Amino acid sequence: MLVFIVDLAFRKATTITSAASVELIPGTNLVKVSAPVPPKKLEQFRERPGSHIYLNLPAASQPTGSAISHLLFMVLYHPFSVAGVDEENNQVNLVARVRNGPMTRQLEYLARTASDGRKVRINIEGPYGHMGMNFDKVSGYDVDRILLVAGGIGATFTVPLYRGILRENPSAKVHLAWAVRQVADTSWAVASTSGKSVLADENVNIYVTRNSLNAASDRSANGAVELSTLNRGRGKSASQYVEMRPNLKRIVDDLFRAGSEERIAVLACGPEKLTLELRELVTPWVMKGRQAFWHNETFGL
Repeated sequence: MLVFIVDLAFRKATTITSAASVELIPGTNLVKVSAPVPPKKLEQFRERPGSHIYLNLPAASQPTGSAISHLLFMVLYHPFSVAGVDEENNQVNLVARVRNGPMTRQLEYLARTASDGRKVRINIEGPYGHMGMNFDKVSGYDVDRILLVAGGIGATFTVPLYRGILRENPSAKVHLAWAVRQVADTSWAVASTSGKSVLADENVNIYVTRNSLNAASDRSANGAVELSTLNRGRGKSASQYVEMRPNLKRIVDDLFRAGSEERIAVLACGPEKLTLELRELVTPWVMKGRQAFWHNETFGL
């Protein structure tokens, strides 16, 4: 109990309070939080893409209810990946999928009641995450080719990494494969302070796993839905929207076959099933003697 109390006191002392904007992303069960932070703290987030914070709600943003509810939110610090750093507005962006937990349900409620532009007070602790210590290795010249794989909201980890790698090393050979249930789930990644959306990059492939645009469906031999390439006529600069499940085996094999002596980095974030499958596909290449840096962030359903 003493350790718990000391830890809680330390967190309170190192936490910043921000007047944030909270909004629901249309057509999804996602909520976006845009929180202004001091310049010094913003620089820490910018230098550590792929990091996460712990979010806590002060009394003003907690649900009205019993003393037990207040005690719950007083000690509840929920981890969220930092989906983006907006240097123009000095703020960090968080994107979360609303589930049945008390934190995301309250954020959803705050987003609905603050639709008039009212700010919501939140507490932010961080950044955390050991990916920050390995970022220089991945973004520098210690690897020759990089694969980022995201499942759903896992892109809040991989999209900042993709942007950060290209910022530090514009010539990096990096590819991002992102599987989502519907196109609307990618809308939060459209905005970019650099003026270029990550979705407009030819090295980004978006796989829409739910048939949300076409009533009919065709099944390929391996069971993947292959209905339409959603970006027809948009030009080579547009990211590839394909209504199908990603063929991870083909993606991994093509990655390692691109150069027999290349050093590879594979980073993934998504449901446990996705990261386990990806790891099983990378392992045979490592057993053959290929150099590969591996990192994954996993979450449950």
